Amino acid sequence: NSFAQNTQFTVNDLSQAYIKLKAAGIEPTNQMLQTFADTAAITTDSLGSLEAMTDLITRTTAGGLGLEELQRLADRGIPVFRILQEQMGLTRDKVSDFGKSAEGANKIVNVLMNSMGKEFKGAAEEMANSAETAFQNLGSEWDQLLNSIMKGGLEDLLIDVAEWATDIVKALKCMIPYIKIELTRMVGFF
Repeated sequence: NSFAQNTQFTVNDLSQAYIKLKAAGIEPTNQMLQTFADTAAITTDSLGSLEAMTDLITRTTAGGLGLEELQRLADRGIPVFRILQEQMGLTRDKVSDFGKSAEGANKIVNVLMNSMGKEFKGAAEEMANSAETAFQNLGSEWDQLLNSIMKGGLEDLLIDVAEWATDIVKALKCMIPYIKIELTRMVGFF
């Protein structure tokens, strides 16, 4: 849970990746998950990037690696082909042949993980300090609270609280134009 709070992902997102890796016989490490989080932070589709990286690693255990898996990462803005060109001298055309064997696929994955870990180090922490991630963490904590309340037999109370909170949010949304007008009149903003 504390690891998730330092990334852009929810506990559930990271748990799914962890379970998928374990099911493929891979022992996920904090370093691996941190590399996933840091790399995903530089993309516009963090969750899709996490899933694509997880799939890349799990499919490699079956032996071989195709361009499709790498293209999923490239489509999300991860410069996999640039990294492989710079680190291994492999052009896009050569990657497919090199990745056909389990040994070649493992080497590609190791180079990518090491390079992404270095190049994007700290990106998840930077993203974790954003308002978006703060609200995501709030939502995750809220979900955990709701689950605890549900398990504790307080469902009726929870429904009442949710309806009350919904009414407050609706009222606040209606008040925004009036607040803006009043602030403009008082202070000259906007």
